[in-house]
Amino acid sequence: MEIKYRTINDLPLGKYSEVTKISDSKELSEGEKDIALIAVLCDTSEEEIYSLPLSEVQLLRTRLILEATKPIEQRQISKVVIEGTECEVTRNVQDITYAQFVDFQTYWQDIDKNRIQILSTFIIPKGKKYNTDYNMSEFQEKIGRSVTIGQFNQLLYFFLDALQQSIEVSRQSLLATLMTMKTMTRNKKEKEALKKAVEEVRQMPLYGYR
Repeated sequence: MEIKYRTINDLPLGKYSEVTKISDSKELSEGEKDIALIAVLCDTSEEEIYSLPLSEVQLLRTRLILEATKPIEQRQISKVVIEGTECEVTRNVQDITYAQFVDFQTYWQDIDKNRIQILSTFIIPKGKKYNTDYNMSEFQEKIGRSVTIGQFNQLLYFFLDALQQSIEVSRQSLLATLMTMKTMTRNKKEKEALKKAVEEVRQMPLYGYR
C-alpha cells in the first residue's frame, strides 16, 4: 500500500474536510479514527486498510508518524500555480480593494468552514482583478482540489503578517496625528478627548488576526 498524502499538510483543502470530520466524530473509537485517517492519506477505502496484514498497517502508521514530525519549512510565497493557472499572492496590503478586505473579514469569522474562500480573497489569477474578470466559484473549486492544508497555513501566515504590518503602520501614523493635534490645541476639553484617544490607540491589540 502506497501513501499518497505523506502528511495531513499534503491534503488538498477539499480532502482536509474529511479528516476534520473524522477527528471530530463522537461515534468513532480512537482505533477507528486511526484506520479512517490512514485510508484518507492512502486515498483508499477503510475496507482496504482492514484487509491488509497487521504488519503492513503498523508500517504505514510508523511512516506517517515519522513524516508528521518533520519540521515544515516556512518560506514566503509570492506565486502559486493552481491547476495550470499562474496566480499571484497578495503581499502588498496597500493594493487590496475594499471588496477584498470585506470578503476576507466575513470569511474570517469561521475559518474552519471558509479556508478555500479565505484563500480566494488574496490569491488572484495573474493579470486579473479581484472577482471581476474570472469565475470565482470555479476558481474556488480549483483551490479546493489543488491547494493543500500545509500550503494554506503558509499562505495565510504570510498574508496575515503583511496585514499586521500594515495595521501597525496605520496605527503609528494615527498616533502621531493625534499627538500633534493634542499639542496644538488649547481647548481643555479637546485636549482631554485627544489624550483619551491617544491612550486607546496605544492599547489597540496588535495581533488581532493571530
